[in-house]
Amino acid sequence: MRLKGTVIVLDALLLICLTAFSQDQIKPPVEVVEFKITSDYYPMLDRKSSIFTADNPDFPRTDAERSTSGQTGRRRGAMTEEVKSRGKLRSQVKVLSQADTVEVVIRNNSALKISSVDWDFAFPRFEDQKLVLRYDVSSRVEIKPGARKTLKHSLPPGATRCKVVNVEKDQDKSFEAVCGPGVNDPSHLKQESTGIKRVQFDDGSVWAKK
Repeated sequence: MRLKGTVIVLDALLLICLTAFSQDQIKPPVEVVEFKITSDYYPMLDRKSSIFTADNPDFPRTDAERSTSGQTGRRRGAMTEEVKSRGKLRSQVKVLSQADTVEVVIRNNSALKISSVDWDFAFPRFEDQKLVLRYDVSSRVEIKPGARKTLKHSLPPGATRCKVVNVEKDQDKSFEAVCGPGVNDPSHLKQESTGIKRVQFDDGSVWAKK
């Protein structure tokens, strides 16, 4: 009886070890810490000298102009709140700036040194009149175990950084994405902002997303 009980305990321990090993194998060896879209354009460098014009907010306005502006702003705000309350405003897209570079910060959670990373990010655009959703990048980079590394990739001309604001149950939810020419609203294209597809380690072993 004692031998039988020992065998049962050993079987249980073996099952636990195999389960933990399986979960460790499934878990990605790298973690995406941060993803952002950057621009090389700085509007402040193109600011012209201050000129007194009707469009210049620094130009002193008359009482009548201030009154008219205030009434217009209140009406516009009231209309926006009314549309939100009726649930008709589902999404709003704003082009924030041109997009020149994407940056992703990843952490090596494995015990091996990484030699290269294949990753992609959401970039809806048209190529040969066909909609393409992802953009693939391959980076040769060394990342020691437990270390972080920033991967950068330059975007093709015409890319923009878009902010999509979703309004659901009077709660604003927003996210940013890279938009290609001809893509005005990526909010309906549900996909993750960035992902790791393949990792090659210094010893020659490879992890690939299934």
